[in-house]
Amino acid sequence: MGKNKSSMKNTVFIVCFIAMAVILLLICIFMFGMTDKGDESTISDDTSYPVVTEDTLPVTSEAEITETDTEEITEVTEEKTKSLAFSDSNSELRDINAVLDKEKNKTYRVNLSEIADEWDVITSFTFYFSSADGISNMGLTKIGSGVSVSEDCPYATDELWYQPEDFSIENQGTQSMVKWDIPEDVRLYINIADGKLMFGYWWSDIDSVKLDRIVCEKMSILNVSCDGEKNIECKKQLSYSETSNVISVPVRDLISENETIQSIDFSFTGSGGDSKCDCSAYFSVNTAEGVYTSRIAGVQESGNVFNLAWIIPEDVLKNIDYNSDFEINIMESSVSELTLDKIRVQWSEKK
Repeated sequence: MGKNKSSMKNTVFIVCFIAMAVILLLICIFMFGMTDKGDESTISDDTSYPVVTEDTLPVTSEAEITETDTEEITEVTEEKTKSLAFSDSNSELRDINAVLDKEKNKTYRVNLSEIADEWDVITSFTFYFSSADGISNMGLTKIGSGVSVSEDCPYATDELWYQPEDFSIENQGTQSMVKWDIPEDVRLYINIADGKLMFGYWWSDIDSVKLDRIVCEKMSILNVSCDGEKNIECKKQLSYSETSNVISVPVRDLISENETIQSIDFSFTGSGGDSKCDCSAYFSVNTAEGVYTSRIAGVQESGNVFNLAWIIPEDVLKNIDYNSDFEINIMESSVSELTLDKIRVQWSEKK
């Protein structure tokens, strides 16, 4: 009986121990599970912040840079220039009356700046000469010519000088002319700013000849600032047979005081004469430094319509008197009547 009671106590103790162990194990499992859940929550919170990589950079940054660059390029290209080219225009030196002798005083020299501007491209010179006494026939005549060139000219025949082979002309009268076409390779090297043009008389059947005039054919090419252009209809007429051969146009009709004229082109129609207009003229305008007069300009074109184009020197542009007139003085014309049809002005805003 005593053994049975002791055995039952042991059994109860074991069962209670096992039960407590199971309960303790369940509590540990539960606590471990809660700890795992807490760790998962912490990782989730961390990944809620954005991770910045090259793929996730804002697209707007690149767009903003592109827009800024485009604006800067646009500002640079806003500056306006226009290339001007007046082909087949002439200028001339008249009434030279230089007497040259084949034994002495054989050459005549003139500054190129008297017959062309620095921006001109000279294409030819034509020399008009005659017997000094006005009655003797020249016969076979040998003529020379030359022009100053820049230091870098590879075609120079001497230092800073280009001179072609001499010209031989058969003359049966008292007057003659010779045209010198400048080689295209040489034209861009001519030193107009401070160079010389030379005409030489070497020999003929007479002792002396007289150089009467020189005509220079050229292209006037210049890039000028241009903010606008105006075309003014004129219909101003003059008769070359009359004493007055001057056309006056008020400066204020062409431009305002906050504008600067860059170039002027005068369009004429001729009538009452040759089918080809041959006209010599010069321009003048009042400036703060006094009256500016351009060199004599000769223009010849086929048909009865021709243009006189004037690219105005920079020092004149700055000082034009807006209360004065532009004057075009016709010196010589192959037609008896001229009509100034239109004036085209290119201008820029004063800075």
